[in-house]
Amino acid sequence: MHSYTVEFRIFSEEDEFDIDAITKRLGITANNTRKRGEPKSSTSVFAESMWGYSVYPENSYEDWNSLEEGLGALLNIFLPLKDKIMEYLTRYQVVIWCGHFTSSFDGGPTFSPETLKKLGELGVALFLDTYCSIDEVTSNEDGCP
Repeated sequence: MHSYTVEFRIFSEEDEFDIDAITKRLGITANNTRKRGEPKSSTSVFAESMWGYSVYPENSYEDWNSLEEGLGALLNIFLPLKDKIMEYLTRYQVVIWCGHFTSSFDGGPTFSPETLKKLGELGVALFLDTYCSIDEVTSNEDGCP
């Protein structure tokens, strides 16, 4: 089984990173933020600040069954803001972050030429982070170790 999360992220190690200014400039309220130095765990802190906006399937906060659909939803929001986003590329790290949650080694995301073209037009990196969900593995020999 595969599921996906999709988020547009802007990162910075600068102390002057202004989350509110990014929200105002893009006209979108972040739904995932953090400040450099905030606790990450009981023994560590975040090394960078982040402005993030996750997209979800309609009327839910569920993961996507299709990364293609999740990317499409995100691109519909951020592609019209391309010129504003370009301003951040020279100063910050800007990515589309995708979480890929899997309980097997087979399958994974497929991207249409249209989605790949739109990703290229937006001009930011696509980061795909894969997580093995061993709790979902039953007797599947192809499951994650």
